[in-house]
Amino acid sequence: MNNITCPVCKSTKEKEVFANYTSEQAASYFCPASRNADRNSRLRKSIESLWQSDKAAVLICSDCYFGFGYPFVGGDETFYSILHEQSGYPGWKWDYNYAIKKIFNRQAPHKTLDIGAGEGLFLKRLDKNIQKFATEGSDQTRKILQAAGINVFMDLNKISGEHYQTFESITIFQVLEHISQFEGILGQAYKLLKTKGILVISVPELQSMIDQEKYTGCPDMIPNHINKFSARSLTLAIEKAGFTVDRIVHEPSYFFKILNSLQLHLIHRATQKNTMESKVYSVQNKNVRVMLLGVLAVPALFRLLPFIGKLSRGGSILALAYKN
Repeated sequence: MNNITCPVCKSTKEKEVFANYTSEQAASYFCPASRNADRNSRLRKSIESLWQSDKAAVLICSDCYFGFGYPFVGGDETFYSILHEQSGYPGWKWDYNYAIKKIFNRQAPHKTLDIGAGEGLFLKRLDKNIQKFATEGSDQTRKILQAAGINVFMDLNKISGEHYQTFESITIFQVLEHISQFEGILGQAYKLLKTKGILVISVPELQSMIDQEKYTGCPDMIPNHINKFSARSLTLAIEKAGFTVDRIVHEPSYFFKILNSLQLHLIHRATQKNTMESKVYSVQNKNVRVMLLGVLAVPALFRLLPFIGKLSRGGSILALAYKN
């Protein structure tokens, strides 16, 4: 596609079309109609409202290797309210471990901010003497954070005035991939950090998401993940906000990641009509559904065996940067 500006490097060179999706495909990825026809229908309407169409694409910039949804619009409150009817916040992640062991144990901050903190798993693990702040859009989740003694705000606009240049560290774990206005988030983080302050960001990695779709059939679907960062494009985005990037770390490979790929492969097959997986996903009893999916996982594993090396590779990257 010509004359489409890359959101990171602003290049208008022709973009590679990595994938085209329909609203039906996107809604089925998040919730197959066989699982819940009403929720599937509401998701499809929400997605079409965001796209202003029943079709969208993922483009890749050849200059900075950034992938992005086109139209470039992420999920809104309506979309995520439907999405979160089924799925909650993820558990402990490798990037939390890396940040604590490699960064916070060596130079523990007195005051830290976690943007998009979820239920606060990372902040709760930090030393009790650290002043902990968070932003989180969900009212229910903010109550969980407040109960844990964390100072929580709805968004960065609520925190920027009083706490300008007061934080020694800011973390943004698995958040930027959801937000089309990522430049604004990075700009506000720069203003909130003290000089020499630390910025830690983790995101899914573009090549891993490409491999995921290629080998499991399951896409890193828009409009949920609207941004697809490579190490190059993430570095450029952070540097354009004024930071100096110290290092980019790739999530380590581990064999048990194949289990996640196996689940994604089953989800993909559940979106296809007249498959055993689509029939199993229609079973409302969770215990029975899990048991039946366990049976279907055996032949699915054999289908994925040729790609074990690719699928055991870590799927995200972490950037450590400083404010000069």
